[in-house]
Amino acid sequence: MLTLFNKLSDSVSFKIAWSRQKSLEKKNRWKELLTQFPAESLEQKTAVQEKRLKAHIRCKYEVKAKEYERLAIKTKNRRAIVNNIERILTRNFEQDLIDCYERIERIKRRHVIIKSDLTQAYLKHTEAKNDIDSWYEKSKRSGLLFGNNGKKIPNYSFFGQSVASLDIAKARRNEAGDRISKLKREKEMLNSDFEQLNQKIQTIRDEECEHRKLLSEGITFALIKLESAQLNKKMSELTLNKQKLQAMHEEELKRELETHSISINWQRAIQMRKERKALLKQFMSNDALLVRRDNYFSHWKKLRSYNMK
Repeated sequence: MLTLFNKLSDSVSFKIAWSRQKSLEKKNRWKELLTQFPAESLEQKTAVQEKRLKAHIRCKYEVKAKEYERLAIKTKNRRAIVNNIERILTRNFEQDLIDCYERIERIKRRHVIIKSDLTQAYLKHTEAKNDIDSWYEKSKRSGLLFGNNGKKIPNYSFFGQSVASLDIAKARRNEAGDRISKLKREKEMLNSDFEQLNQKIQTIRDEECEHRKLLSEGITFALIKLESAQLNKKMSELTLNKQKLQAMHEEELKRELETHSISINWQRAIQMRKERKALLKQFMSNDALLVRRDNYFSHWKKLRSYNMK
């Protein structure tokens, strides 16, 4: 029995010892692989080298790119001015003014109608409110004064007071109130349109003065049209030049990265990581573990025998 117990004890002790030894061997092997295949160090050095190279090439093209951008902004701004002048020279001021004044007249006529409709709506609202007040007054008034105090008021009645007559009065009041709110909103919208039209009329008159000034300075539609075409052509050329410059920048960067082995170093770092992973997997394979386990078992038995003496 004691022999069996000792065997079991040895088995458990070895399993614990081997588990610790296996973890230690894996850790030490990984340290060796990190030293043997220093991917992180290579990546760090490559990143610094690539950053410096990109900065150098970017500075080389940056001056020209900024110049193109400055010219593009200047051209866009001038084109916006020319487009506005072209619009002024071709605008039908007389027709635009006629349209504005016609709309103003329609607003004025609608204002008159709204004023009349509001008066009628307020009258209806007041009448309905008075009917409601009279209904409640009669319901509280004594029978001696032809009231219904203390009486149950029927839902419907052809000649006397009823709940239905109160509901009808409230409905008339609500309908009149809704009508008043709707007319007020329309009035506010018309006032806003009226103000905007007056501002538009002032803008038209200002641009009409600008139109006369342009003609007095000899600026014609034909000249502006010609300048507009030239600006469009210049903008297209600038866009094309910017694209060419960008292509040259990218091509030189690609060429320099290859010349300085930067692209190769990135691939080497990737390959190092793959090799490390593969070697560690091989080191921890079942066959390799069995061999090292047997070797460690012999060592462990000798060490255990020595300790028991």
